[in-house]
Amino acid sequence: MVKYKRNNKLDKAAEDIAKLPDHARMFKAVKPLKKKKSENPKIFDEDGKFITNIDEIQTVIDRHLLLYILKNIIREDEQRIIRYLLSNTELSIKLKGLPKTESFKSNIGTPEGDSLSPVLFIVYLEHALKNIRKIETLYTQNTLELAYADDVDFVSTTDFVDVGTIPKELADFRLNVNTNKTEYPLVQKDGEGWKKVKKVVSLLGDTEVIERKKQLYNLALKKLSSIWIRNDKVKQVTRLNLYRALVKSILLYNCGTWSLTKQEEHKFNTFHRRQIRTILNIKYPTVMKNNALHQKTFETPISLTIFEARWRLFGHILRQAINTPRNVAMTKYFKTKGSKQRGRPKTSIVTTLRRDLKSHNKDHWPTRLHSIKYLDHLSDITQNRSDWKHLTSSIYRSAQAETLVEIAADGH
Repeated sequence: MVKYKRNNKLDKAAEDIAKLPDHARMFKAVKPLKKKKSENPKIFDEDGKFITNIDEIQTVIDRHLLLYILKNIIREDEQRIIRYLLSNTELSIKLKGLPKTESFKSNIGTPEGDSLSPVLFIVYLEHALKNIRKIETLYTQNTLELAYADDVDFVSTTDFVDVGTIPKELADFRLNVNTNKTEYPLVQKDGEGWKKVKKVVSLLGDTEVIERKKQLYNLALKKLSSIWIRNDKVKQVTRLNLYRALVKSILLYNCGTWSLTKQEEHKFNTFHRRQIRTILNIKYPTVMKNNALHQKTFETPISLTIFEARWRLFGHILRQAINTPRNVAMTKYFKTKGSKQRGRPKTSIVTTLRRDLKSHNKDHWPTRLHSIKYLDHLSDITQNRSDWKHLTSSIYRSAQAETLVEIAADGH
């Protein structure tokens, strides 16, 4: 027999829960997500993919209407649980430098800070959008709708959509639209203004995204400057691990979607090596050649890391069903026949993939990506992971050889 060692704190908590009524005991186990202190709190951060602003708009949900909407979607027992979670909601206000106010009951909105609240909001917003779709002046044959959480876009291939009636329609559902944030970007071949438009916490242009990433990257690097300068206290391995986890991850988030020119890749590699030298405290007159720097730190050139992410993402997309939005977009791209523009084509994810394929000369692999035939052939290859790995490894080795030659020629 093993003597039971009493844990007073755990036993006291168990006794308290046992005294609760059954329904309260059930909800005691539901732990809401911890809400960060921020001016713009979000459900999940950049790395978590799913982002929903819950500060202003979710607190005005009409609970009775929400429960009515859910009647045709979920079971009766699930309706009871949600009804219970929405009832008896008490709120209090806490301003910086002032004591918290007394709590008061709220009969609108959903409790913030948990994982259920954004889902309920999306259901509520979709119901409101159904009424907006009936507006003839807004919806035509040329109108498309793109929605991600509380960010809704109306796309027209002919003219700007008149969105002036939308705030009035949503007001009937107690949803407030921030008209100051409404943008009217014009996407065209010759214009570049649309690239600076921010959608789902990211700019639309790759160059603009990278410049923004560099700013965030430098900021994160500066915050840890007290660690980088302490060579005698913090080991090099520890510093590099901290750099990869806390700094480099910011720079490379979503990098598989980027399309960079050779010149941009070269600048990116130079920028990366400069920061590595900062971490290692390598300053003039101390000199270390580029190849020696990569060998000492086991850091892969940043362009090769982006290369791997690009082809890994491309493989995942090709393995998906043909009716997924990504595959539909790729198929439409290759089937669309338009007039060619004069001069070199602009750099895009397709031209970047073509350049990668062109870098190796295996006759039994497709070395082009100029038609739907080659796309289908690549899609067939992805179904066999060993074949796909063989192809991507071959392309990677060719790209690696070219990059290492460029780094050696660049000197230090």
